[in-house]
Amino acid sequence: MNVSLGTMMEVQNSCSGGWYQERSDIECFIAIIPNEDFSYECFGVATCDDKEELCELFCKETKVLIPYDILAIGKVLFG
Repeated sequence: MNVSLGTMMEVQNSCSGGWYQERSDIECFIAIIPNEDFSYECFGVATCDDKEELCELFCKETKVLIPYDILAIGKVLFG
């Protein structure tokens, strides 16, 4: 999905309560296998080429530590 940094920060903050303030806060990703402790969120976002796409996230309370299985870790490239 080709979205701007600002759009992704807005999506992340809407489900995290505003934790993401700097580029460094979201320049990497972690792909996980969520369990029942995560809530599913779906957002419509505008891509860099002015199309509407769905952005699906699994969120959890940031202060609650819970175990989960990590599938991948990587760097995000923003348009």
